Amino acid sequence: MKRNSDKKLGNIHPPVKSIRDLLSFKVARFSALNQRLGGSLIKEVFDLSLNDWRILGLVASNKILPFKALQSILYMDKGQLSRSVKFLVQRDYIRTEISKGDARAVDLIVTSSGKKLNNEILHFSKNRNDIAVDCLTKQECEAFFLTLKKVTDHSEKIWNKMQ
Repeated sequence: MKRNSDKKLGNIHPPVKSIRDLLSFKVARFSALNQRLGGSLIKEVFDLSLNDWRILGLVASNKILPFKALQSILYMDKGQLSRSVKFLVQRDYIRTEISKGDARAVDLIVTSSGKKLNNEILHFSKNRNDIAVDCLTKQECEAFFLTLKKVTDHSEKIWNKMQ
């Protein structure tokens, strides 16, 4: 089996006749639709934006997460991330601490009320996630996630080389 690197560029992706044929368009469209569906529900039920939920979920899953690491995971603008962190701190879902390893850095730590809320939203989102992939078989879903991880990892390598 030939690897993609063995092929000439341009012979991997199906033919592109319009913007609708591009991988980036298809992923962006799916992401926008998924965010609209999830974002409105998260806001309505938990009074958080999707970005707030992503930040809370990542901090909760790491116990302590450096602000800079969070920014690199989410590829989020520093100002936007700071506003969401401030909001979550005001709501007592996370707290900030000067990093023990670098006094110029800030660590984010989930609070007990943040853990509780995270668990509720995670349960809610798991149910939403099940509905979103209901059109796939278990094998298709596993293949989709594997493929998505592979393409994401590849894109991160490209991005990191550019930095």
